[in-house]
Amino acid sequence: MITSKVETITPDIAKVYLSMMTEHQRKLRQSWVDALARSMKNGSFLTTHQGICFDEANLLIDGQHRLHAIIKYGGPIQIMVTRDVPVNAWHATDNGCRRTIADMTGINKALAEPLRLALNLSNIKQPDHADMLSAINSPLGVALTKLVNHAPTSKRIFSSSPIKLSAAIWMAETGLDYPCEQYRNLILQEYGLMSPTIQSFCKQMIRVDEGLRGSSKEGLLCRSFKAFDPSDRELTKIQMKNEADTLAIIRTKIRHLINPAK
Repeated sequence: MITSKVETITPDIAKVYLSMMTEHQRKLRQSWVDALARSMKNGSFLTTHQGICFDEANLLIDGQHRLHAIIKYGGPIQIMVTRDVPVNAWHATDNGCRRTIADMTGINKALAEPLRLALNLSNIKQPDHADMLSAINSPLGVALTKLVNHAPTSKRIFSSSPIKLSAAIWMAETGLDYPCEQYRNLILQEYGLMSPTIQSFCKQMIRVDEGLRGSSKEGLLCRSFKAFDPSDRELTKIQMKNEADTLAIIRTKIRHLINPAK
């Protein structure tokens, strides 16, 4: 008979449970372990119907990431433990449609995707609910919200996460309306209102649209970051000399804008 109850799992208990793991477990994703441990540390981890599960043979068939996270966190956590599910039930575990970060936080997808990209670039690879809420309330999140509210966001690649994030970084960094207005002009294809730099960026994107779609997010981010720089608004050609250096600058600015007190 299947039973479920909340148990307090310590790191030592977690190690014992992991020793009982079935061979059918998925490959461990360390980034997800780190994200769960971080949520345990900051108090955002909640006890729900999802937890860890043992089959009738007392083998662990679900919950390895939560157990590894408890070990990394180093303290006790209350988790729902289900026991005596049918042997071989592992193949039916976690086969549902995975929630997106927008689903989990309630943040508009147009904001959630560039925020997640920003957090990834600041070395938070699996942002949780608390990470996203902190980011949306940061200077960068406020700028992104203003940007999205100021212009539609369904214009093919022009409204992609890297481009939105680039414009928002400059908005938050400088306090100027220029990046927001130029983003709107780009989205609406108001060519006559674009600065020379945004005109050049627009031409490049239209000319090599398919190529840009297949390029890395980092590459597009660096190019659009250059395009929205208010100090370079008169450029007639955008050239990327050292993408790695530009990406390093972007990462530093994002970390400062998301955590201005640090």
